[in-house]
Amino acid sequence: AGHILPDIGRRYSYYFGAPLVYSVRTLFKVCGHTQSYGMFFGNAKLEVVNVDISGSLAWVFRGNSKLKTVLGTVEISEVTSGDILIRDCALLEDVNLKGLRNNIRMRGCPKLSLATMQYLVDNASTAITAEKPVVVTVHADVFAKLTGDMTNEAAAALTDDEKTAWAAVLTAATSKYISFATD
Repeated sequence: AGHILPDIGRRYSYYFGAPLVYSVRTLFKVCGHTQSYGMFFGNAKLEVVNVDISGSLAWVFRGNSKLKTVLGTVEISEVTSGDILIRDCALLEDVNLKGLRNNIRMRGCPKLSLATMQYLVDNASTAITAEKPVVVTVHADVFAKLTGDMTNEAAAALTDDEKTAWAAVLTAATSKYISFATD
């Protein structure tokens, strides 16, 4: 904790020739402030990671095709509008993103859970205002759940209670000047 973290996904595998990260399925506990680009980049086997990290986290989770759960907290207040926070994590459901204050993109993550979206909105920065609103770009399936688009298969599969809960996230986000978009 408190040290600059290495680029776990690329630096160790490319610079040191160690395929360790590519064989790890569960990673416990990574803590600290990092300026790493693509910290867990390209780990095709990682399913669960436990983190309490903050800093410039551009592409922190990218190409993690089996990643399903991120335990702990990812503090994103320093993530800038141009950064893609999470990309191509098709199985990712749960991640606690705290401190939203700039536009973020989470591409290729159709399974982001209701709890993930609630946490993102509930723990957004108070620096978001009508003069400085924020846009969160999400996968079309997540967007459809938020907006109640029943022409989308993922949204149509929701129960009435789930539809209500997803709508409540959108309402809460709107009241905090957070909107959602899709690519």
